[in-house]
Amino acid sequence: MSLSKRDKLYKDAMITASVSNSTEVAEELVTYFVEIGNKECFAAMLYICFDLLRSDVIEELSWRHGLNDFYMPYKIQMQRSLVEKVLINLISIRIYLTSIISWHNLSKRSKSSRKRKPRRNRKRLMLQSSTQVASVGDFC
Repeated sequence: MSLSKRDKLYKDAMITASVSNSTEVAEELVTYFVEIGNKECFAAMLYICFDLLRSDVIEELSWRHGLNDFYMPYKIQMQRSLVEKVLINLISIRIYLTSIISWHNLSKRSKSSRKRKPRRNRKRLMLQSSTQVASVGDFC
């Protein structure tokens, strides 16, 4: 990375940062481009390392160094990505809650169907009355 910066092979440095999959490496290179005043490389890094860069770090860099015109497309795309993630999560939550509600309703139905219903035409046992009626004194 330092060799690419020293030899001004910025494209190689950007590709190396992207391939590294390291947030620290990508942000260090973006900061370097801001420090040397290379706005075009700053903007290119925002796209090449889009997933590696933290939006708050990039927003602060652009604000402090007057790079809002270069930063704005990145910001718009970042907000769009965030909205898409939120929508995907909301859809997942909705599907999950729907499945829980249907499971709950199904278990309610199965519980209510398990309750014994009296059978019709069922022969009932009849207690036959005895000819002698027991009195309270017989049991004491």
